[in-house]
Amino acid sequence: MYISTRGRYAVRAMLDIALSTDDKPVSLRAISDRQNLPISYLEQIFNRLKRVGLVNSIRGVHGGYHLGKPANEITVGSIIKVLEGPIRLSKCNEPVANRPTCIGPNDCVAKVMWERLEHQIDELLEGISLEDLVRESESLGRQGVTKKYEESVS
Repeated sequence: MYISTRGRYAVRAMLDIALSTDDKPVSLRAISDRQNLPISYLEQIFNRLKRVGLVNSIRGVHGGYHLGKPANEITVGSIIKVLEGPIRLSKCNEPVANRPTCIGPNDCVAKVMWERLEHQIDELLEGISLEDLVRESESLGRQGVTKKYEESVS
């Protein structure tokens, strides 16, 4: 399993917004500068996030993005699923034509194991909220993301 740059960048960008301590919208340019991410890629990501309500946009010179829900209600899993789809470690759920060596869904112990593992990963990602990541960032002694964010807005 590999989470693409799209999924990883989305989590970083959403965390960047969650770290904003004022009510002003956060521009993609500011996120791009702080996170060193391509703005054109962020535009694609935010179009998807906006479609599902994870972010809200405000147009205009002082426009940008706000979280679409409270940070404690947005999970890493929900962000990744928007960009990547469901977590899949095998092709067991695909049509039989795509699995020529499959022995059959009813007789395969490996399928059960893959489904359990997928479920565990899903539960883990759904159990981490943006609020958790903000707290983790703060516990790093104002280093890393929090420090970089505060330096860029001051």
